[in-house]
Amino acid sequence: MQATAEQILEAERQVVDRKMLRGEQFTSIAMARGYVRAKLGGFDRRQRFMRHVRTTRALSHADLIRIVRLAHACSPLLRAAALRNLVAATPIEVTYGHCYAVRRRLVRMHYRL
Repeated sequence: MQATAEQILEAERQVVDRKMLRGEQFTSIAMARGYVRAKLGGFDRRQRFMRHVRTTRALSHADLIRIVRLAHACSPLLRAAALRNLVAATPIEVTYGHCYAVRRRLVRMHYRL
């Protein structure tokens, strides 16, 4: 189940509330605005990345490899999403059940990316 934009914003509001309860006080509107802006700054980029992950999930291995190799034709977010799905779909014989960073390195070596 994927979170809606409203659920994500509510979670961010809870983070701000907890931060204020821990003792850090916002003495001005500008300070509070800067904190919220820092917390929500990457929201749009994350949304675009997750949209690319969802759209590339149904592609075949050959298509994912082609997207990762097309550095000049595809956006970096699309290429990263394709690599993420390729790593997830690669057989255990290639990845040996390692953590994601090691699996990604092994997949890049296996497919020569």
